[in-house]
Amino acid sequence: MTTFGQFGDILSCSLKQHYDGQSTTVSATIEFSSYVSAVCAVEEMDGATADGLCLNVKLVRVIRPPIRHSTKQEAQDESPLLHRISKSPRA
Repeated sequence: MTTFGQFGDILSCSLKQHYDGQSTTVSATIEFSSYVSAVCAVEEMDGATADGLCLNVKLVRVIRPPIRHSTKQEAQDESPLLHRISKSPRA
């Protein structure tokens, strides 16, 4: 998480592990406080190697109940994004 913190304030982070009988897949969901921070993290970290595994980093839109705003642009500016990170063996 420290590595991703360099891109901006992190609001939340969750980790999941899945074992299919042969290998373990680890994924994390990190919510940044701003869209720009999330985009920077994706651009810098997608394809990077961590612990010998290749990171797959992408943006995922957060779906939340609508909040009333005076303009459509204000609503878009305040919509936080998540990006998902998963590690997989390098091919």
